[in-house]
Amino acid sequence: MTRGVQANLTAGKLSFSLAFTDGFFSGRFNWLSGVVSYVDGPHTLSVVLGGALSRNYRSTFNTPLVQNNSTILNVIYSYSGSKWLVQPYFQYAWVPDLPLAGTTKAENYAFGLLAKYKFNDNWSLPVRFEYIDSNRPRATAASFLYGPGSNAFTFTATPTYTWNRFFIRPEFSYVRASGITPGAAFGPAGLNREQVRGRLEFGVMF
Repeated sequence: MTRGVQANLTAGKLSFSLAFTDGFFSGRFNWLSGVVSYVDGPHTLSVVLGGALSRNYRSTFNTPLVQNNSTILNVIYSYSGSKWLVQPYFQYAWVPDLPLAGTTKAENYAFGLLAKYKFNDNWSLPVRFEYIDSNRPRATAASFLYGPGSNAFTFTATPTYTWNRFFIRPEFSYVRASGITPGAAFGPAGLNREQVRGRLEFGVMF
């Protein structure tokens, strides 16, 4: 969720987008981001770069302090066919020293694979695999995950049934974290390294 202005340009198989926003809905307009995409039939390659131009110490449920002060790079490939949608990606994020928050610079990287197979007009199976690692184990480093130096792997499956405008999709997801800071992970005390979640979603598409 963000607010701002955006400009788009398309030139043949290339498209460009540039946005000036308030980052993670912070109310302060200090984020600049851009997207360059190349489309060739069912194939798309995109490079996304965005980040804060200055420090912003606003911290709310909608505005996470570390992410709102970070710079994020994504490289994303997408293939969209009649049966398959496949989207691997790489992400790198970096955050500088935040003296007023008492944290020092940190960085992380992530790899992911999003895929969906369409069995027929009614049934499809989207799945997602992701791994993220923060490689600044110092106690004062900013934390992107479950404490400085932590990492996590997650798997999600969402079998989906659609009929006309109606859909129903149960979802199962599993997360396992390592290198956690006690109190920053899962469970009532933040000590659990694993979490299993499930939900059921249904509705009408417009």
